[in-house]
Amino acid sequence: MEFFSHQTDFKFMATRHVWYGLSAILMIASIVMLFTRGLNLAIDFTGGVTAQASFPVSVDLGQVRTQLAAAGFSDPQVQIVGSARTIAIRLPPQKISNQVIHDRLQDALRVVNPGAAVQQLSVVGPEVGSELETSAGWALFFTLVLIFAYIAFRFHTWRLSLGAILAVMHDPILVLGWFAASRTSFDLTVVAAVLAVIGYSLNDTVVVFDRIRERFE
Repeated sequence: MEFFSHQTDFKFMATRHVWYGLSAILMIASIVMLFTRGLNLAIDFTGGVTAQASFPVSVDLGQVRTQLAAAGFSDPQVQIVGSARTIAIRLPPQKISNQVIHDRLQDALRVVNPGAAVQQLSVVGPEVGSELETSAGWALFFTLVLIFAYIAFRFHTWRLSLGAILAVMHDPILVLGWFAASRTSFDLTVVAAVLAVIGYSLNDTVVVFDRIRERFE
């Protein structure tokens, strides 16, 4: 199938210095964000309570936070999920049973709207969260180490190996930098997504650097 009926001539390399500079700036900014702001770790890693509640009409998040604080839940985090009638609630670890948490949450939300209902409630202990954080860190670490070893073995010259390693690191660093800058919740699903990004980046890098190596042989 032909998408172009005539010979194309895109001068990609003519503007390479611009894109090199932009890429370097974004990577430096991402690393700075990671060290200064850090990741907004979700309950998967920190431990605590997460709940999802629905309302018959659109809800005011400020009013929900006020009622949760009045019910004794300190530092509640509330955000819209999907539509303005569904919210997600994050709470620090609680020393009461799940049923008591559920009932207190529902009572507080029904002050905002009598038709409110808590649909999901899950609790992660701080010990479990800490173990998950450690496991996720080791998973990322060993993935990168094995990838580096593979690239060093695949491309025998140090220049190609170093360039391939930097290319693989580019995408996950930018992803992590975005999460640090936007303060988007970082959970186990995101860890899996970062690993997928590393895999796709590795595939593209190997294909491109194989073509480069063929030119030098």
